[in-house]
Amino acid sequence: MKSGLRSMSAGLKFGPSMVSLSVLIWAGQAMADTTISTAVTTPVATATAASGQPDNVVIDANGSVKTTGGAGVTLNSNNTVSNAGAIGNPSGSDSTGILVNGGFKGSVTNAGTIDLSDGTTPADNDNDGDLDGPFSTNSNRVGIRVTGPAPFTGDITNTGTITVQSNDGGGIIVGTDLVGSVLNSGTITTFATRTYGIHTLGAVSGNLTVNGTVSASGDSAQGVAVDGAVAGGIIVQGAITSSGYRYPTRPTSADAISKLDADDLLQGGPGLSITANVAKGLLIDAPPTNIDYTDTNGDGVYDHPDVDGDGLPDASEGTGAITSYGAAPAVRIGAVGKAVSLGDIGTGENAYGLINRGTISGQGIYDGITATALQLGVTGGGAVTVGGGVRNFGTINGSAYAADATGMVLNSGARIPSIHNDGVISAVTASEGTTPAAARAIVINQGASVAVLQNGGTIAVRATGQKGDAVAILDRSGTLTQIENVRNISALRSVTDTAMTVTGREIAIDVSANTSGVRLLQVDTSAGVSAPQITGALLFGSGADRLDIQAGKVTGDISLGAGANVLNISGNAVVAGRLTATGGTAAITVGAGTLQINGADTVKLTSLNLGTGSSLIVTADPATGTASRLDVAGAATIANGAKIGLRLTSLASTPATLTVIRADRLTVGTLDTSLLSSVPYIYNASLAANAAAGTVNVTFGRKSAAELQLSRPVTAAYDSLLTAVDRDTGLRSVVLAQT
Repeated sequence: MKSGLRSMSAGLKFGPSMVSLSVLIWAGQAMADTTISTAVTTPVATATAASGQPDNVVIDANGSVKTTGGAGVTLNSNNTVSNAGAIGNPSGSDSTGILVNGGFKGSVTNAGTIDLSDGTTPADNDNDGDLDGPFSTNSNRVGIRVTGPAPFTGDITNTGTITVQSNDGGGIIVGTDLVGSVLNSGTITTFATRTYGIHTLGAVSGNLTVNGTVSASGDSAQGVAVDGAVAGGIIVQGAITSSGYRYPTRPTSADAISKLDADDLLQGGPGLSITANVAKGLLIDAPPTNIDYTDTNGDGVYDHPDVDGDGLPDASEGTGAITSYGAAPAVRIGAVGKAVSLGDIGTGENAYGLINRGTISGQGIYDGITATALQLGVTGGGAVTVGGGVRNFGTINGSAYAADATGMVLNSGARIPSIHNDGVISAVTASEGTTPAAARAIVINQGASVAVLQNGGTIAVRATGQKGDAVAILDRSGTLTQIENVRNISALRSVTDTAMTVTGREIAIDVSANTSGVRLLQVDTSAGVSAPQITGALLFGSGADRLDIQAGKVTGDISLGAGANVLNISGNAVVAGRLTATGGTAAITVGAGTLQINGADTVKLTSLNLGTGSSLIVTADPATGTASRLDVAGAATIANGAKIGLRLTSLASTPATLTVIRADRLTVGTLDTSLLSSVPYIYNASLAANAAAGTVNVTFGRKSAAELQLSRPVTAAYDSLLTAVDRDTGLRSVVLAQT
């Protein structure tokens, strides 16, 4: 027997994480363990571990296997390998910590350390204050490698630490079919070119679970890559990170950024890449919010340790977080030349192919590097189907500097029944000068398909700078036909230079590619606690669109486009913005609510109904002699007590009367003119309804000096003073805002 090895007659000892397929394989079989409790410097194989005979290999906390080249430990028989000590290979290419040969049954458990660092150390070769050089000078080094061609039957489990420094290497690489599961609840760190934290190339019959930490750094490095079908599900309750950067934190000074070299700004791959079918979907999970800490008998064991029934003690569960530092998406699903399908995770609330309760984050970090959090579909790829759709309870965020940032994008081939957001989907970009970078929360590209989008959380974008667009929801496919909002959708801008013209747009919803019609429904399900709101422009297509705003606020220009459109406002909702229906018509009903039209446009209507609790505020531009005009080719009904108000966008020097409603048939009660008291203080305004003519006119004119009670010197300068005010944008705005 080799020095340092001790044969022991004992049954297999499985901890909770090992109660799995391996138990079924080995239950009832009396097996001996060969235990390594000292330092071993020659390779170990299960086929010859017990004096030339097969045996389980156990490396205890005092033991180690550290070799040069090749595999430290090889599973090449129907046995198991368990490491609680240390396995290492200090240098050399083509090295493996634990090599598992296909065609056998067993299991691999690493609770200790597997260290394949090669000693490559960067240096500041050009004396510019930052490190230079490759991440590694070796290749093909792997912590745990499962190789074929025959399948291996058993689980691969890491609860310890795996560190690999190698080009074309990885922490755990499953290169053949695995009849079992892959579980990482420990720490895997890999760095160098084309390295992987976990890479499955063969099919996995069980689950792929990441409850610990996986980090991959280097050019084209990927955190977790799933290239073989998974018959179970992919569960993430730990952290997965990928980055090509040497420094994944943006320096605070421009000088420090300028000193970064090309090898500091390498681009990594996705945090999680899925190019094969996953029968039970992708779950990025978090601990339940209703953990039961009751311990009735005081034995230190909770009465209900697993409230969510996922097989893990609730108190020990983490929150999944997948992050990409660089242009690659944090999560990418799809493959070139083949279809990829994610089945439903469960039923009811879990009847979706992708559920996120954690964080998916794409961060560009450096100038000009785009950022994407979640991408479904790839260029030249096949169809991507995701069960009942995508549901988000957590955070999906893209963040970039002087480049586009995207929260979630569906590319051609992605077929998703619905997107249901109860968390946050967002994007932020900061670009100054002439860079037209855009922030987009949800993008559905041409060739993709999503029918329904339900928002019970926040969909928000912010563009910092003057040039870039901020678009919360963008559907280029024309397939989105229903949008339901009960919380918040917003597109905002932070201006960095007030002297520059803002050319970017703030768009909450852009479904202008749709030709069949879109229904937008906004309701309040919070009983008034948190009223829903949409901030930003709404752009509709050529179909018959329907807007049912039953609660909250909608603030932004509305372009209904062609088609026979409908706008209903009720529940004391407020809709404020420019209103157009170019090439189309609209039927407008305002019950208990407010419609504030901020543009002096003519809108063709098929009907108009203003209820007793309604408020209609129109806009006049005295400089052009135009005003908001609702031209009804049909009946208009204005109930008793309906309010009509007026806002001005320029100063009026002479009195004017403008028609704001014209109808073929007008039925009008007693109008409430109280809103006219909100016109600028220096003006008088009045309304006149003529049922016979089918018109409602608004008349406004400047108050006289006597009405304003001006002093004689001010009266003499009244006209010239207002002329001067009209030349100054800031002063003009102040005067128009005074009521």
